[in-house]
Amino acid sequence: MEPLLSIGMPVYNGERHVRSAVESLLGQTFGDFELLISDNASTDSTPDICRQLAAADRRVRYEQNQTNLGLIANYNRVFRLTRGRYFKWASSNDICDRHMVEECLAEMESHTDIVLCYPRTRLFTDDPTGAVDYEFGFELMEESPSERMRGLVDKLRLNNAMNGLIRRAALERTILLDNYLASDVNLLVELCLLGKFRQIPQALFYRRIHPSHLGGGGNVEELLRVYDPLSSRKVSYKFWRLNFEHFLSVWRASIPRHEKLRLFPFLVKKWYWDRGILWAELRGRGRRDGSVSATPNEKVVQAK
Repeated sequence: MEPLLSIGMPVYNGERHVRSAVESLLGQTFGDFELLISDNASTDSTPDICRQLAAADRRVRYEQNQTNLGLIANYNRVFRLTRGRYFKWASSNDICDRHMVEECLAEMESHTDIVLCYPRTRLFTDDPTGAVDYEFGFELMEESPSERMRGLVDKLRLNNAMNGLIRRAALERTILLDNYLASDVNLLVELCLLGKFRQIPQALFYRRIHPSHLGGGGNVEELLRVYDPLSSRKVSYKFWRLNFEHFLSVWRASIPRHEKLRLFPFLVKKWYWDRGILWAELRGRGRRDGSVSATPNEKVVQAK
């Protein structure tokens, strides 16, 4: 019998925090779920820890990749290997309050037009008891797909929504994640065109994040290798690619024609609004020196 919820946890060299992350999930007040841990050929003690967790709880399934598939392939893998009606990506660094799944699931079971539900977030570095509220949460409850997408583009900063519950039927209609920086943003675009986003008012998600992630930065060449170890790319035209993918997502979306016609002029304006950073990318900035801004969900250490 298939569980109502599947949780997928990609992990790479996560020995410091993977146990506490898994235990926060196993302690949920809602227990009808499967947890798939996909280990991306870790070289530390992560395999031993995960095998112990799987042996202790039948809901946990541990898969070990023979080679490092890269962050994106591993994220997509945990979704494709599960079958629950709802799906949740779980970081091997973060902590979920024991009521998180129950609260999000209740909203989604009661409102079939919600495709993603997540709680308010608290951020911490080492100790979750010192977590602080993240104030830039948002929800997209408009009936119009075009209004939801405009709201997403305007409101999204740190992508905490990706850590919520997602309706599988909607996620299966997307192209999932792709091997370019900030593809998680475009996945949210695809999802918001299919349905509504709800934010639970309680702060039930604790995200471990280093302050540098909030300010941007990062070696582009290194990030690209994390996303795809076989890639030879050294430059990422992230904002060019992201704007282009937004167009493709609207073009592919199964939404009324008049909704698409509302969005195309908006996307053209967005190209204009982003002209400064687009020009900077063409001039070659952000190749290796960290001057490229970070992606909203760019915690590449967490789940490689």
